[in-house]
Amino acid sequence: MIITAKKGKGNKIHISIDDEYLLTVTADFWFSGTIRSGDEISEEDLKGYTEKAYASRAFNKALDLVSRRDHSQKELENKLARTTGRESAKAAAQKAVDLGLVNDEVFANKLADELFRRKGMSPSHIRMELIQKGVSAEIADKTAESIDFEPQERIIELLKTKFSRQLADEKSKGRTFNALVRLGYGYSDIRSAMRAMDIETADEQ
Repeated sequence: MIITAKKGKGNKIHISIDDEYLLTVTADFWFSGTIRSGDEISEEDLKGYTEKAYASRAFNKALDLVSRRDHSQKELENKLARTTGRESAKAAAQKAVDLGLVNDEVFANKLADELFRRKGMSPSHIRMELIQKGVSAEIADKTAESIDFEPQERIIELLKTKFSRQLADEKSKGRTFNALVRLGYGYSDIRSAMRAMDIETADEQ
């Protein structure tokens, strides 16, 4: 089998085997290896070269993703697997962890803080969000439990800020009540907080 390389757009190199397209790599990857265009290559060497190429592509994609925002290891792996294959994605995500670019505990703490402060989610709801993002149940539990939280006080705070303009009539109050439920707050806590602010709900009139 004869391997050939043709320059593509930008930093891309298109690799072919016996004039049939195989894959595209970066110029850095191509010139860092010992194989050159026109070389004869065995099945075994081709397999090893392809695996390295996919691993390199997956890690480059991982670097791009983590430069945009933080990810959990599992979330990063799942995103990479959509285009690079599961094994390459898993190896790239692990490499990102080993290099300190991905840390599930740091990710969980940052995301929990955002969800609690900006979106107003309860710790129980935050726990579910963290697990959906690929964080382990152990880390999700630890993170949620570390949030300084008193349900009714937090609901009152949200009623005074996030929902302050949504309490004008019964329909608005009902929507606010349902929104608080979706954020993970219990019915009794919501009712108690509303009573404390002299906000009557339909079932209490």
